[in-house]
Amino acid sequence: MQHLKFINPNLNSAGLPAFEQLSDDDLTKCANNHAWYQAREGIQCERCRNLEVLFVYRDGERTSMSCPCQARRNSLARARRAGLTDLLKRCTFDSFQVKQNWQRVAKTAVQNFVNDEKRGWLLLSGQSGCGKTHLCTAAIGAFIERGQDVHVVRWVNDSTMLKGLSSDTYEREKRLNAFKRASVLLIDDLFKTQSNEKPTSADVRLAYDLLNYRYENRSLITMLSTERTISELKQIDEAIGGRIYEMVKGYCLEIGGGEKNWRFQQQ
Repeated sequence: MQHLKFINPNLNSAGLPAFEQLSDDDLTKCANNHAWYQAREGIQCERCRNLEVLFVYRDGERTSMSCPCQARRNSLARARRAGLTDLLKRCTFDSFQVKQNWQRVAKTAVQNFVNDEKRGWLLLSGQSGCGKTHLCTAAIGAFIERGQDVHVVRWVNDSTMLKGLSSDTYEREKRLNAFKRASVLLIDDLFKTQSNEKPTSADVRLAYDLLNYRYENRSLITMLSTERTISELKQIDEAIGGRIYEMVKGYCLEIGGGEKNWRFQQQ
């Protein structure tokens, strides 16, 4: 009754509102004016009051939809289970140190990628310690804040996990499809191996399966970090390297040589 009074204080003699007099907007306000639920992943949402569902009335009929905060909560939950929570807190665009021009170029390029509605893919290629993971994590954090469905493939761990599920087709496809269909996907340390050995044929098949799906579904946001150059990726597999080369569209940054210097790979 208190919820009804909130939207229509003029009740009839029976203490009930005339239902047919309430507009869809009033009914929607009423339906969403419920008690607050416990916040998941520390997010307080004014729109759904942490229910993660929004109720909407159209022509007097109630429907429901997921609140935008749900995707954000799910992304944070996956990050927490993967042990990435602290990394997301530490690795932001603000915390990325810009002491030299190559760092400024790299940071600006990744920020532009995040804000570019016509973006293709992002590839950060270079030696360990040059800031690839920091910048990719900062981009992931930005997409999570926008309510995107974000998944991260940590190549060394997740490729091993997926290959280990070869005898469990259902579970493998379930996990692989979650990566393939994610609105935002980061593959961190693509084709990283011990002593820089050549990836196995199973590694190549897995990478092709992931990337070819996203190549065919180009609205999906894809980011890659690797210690291998675009030329080396083509040598590993021409189809994979060719797709990456085609999709990066000005967002292919490589670092090499004794002096750190980010450069854009010409398309």
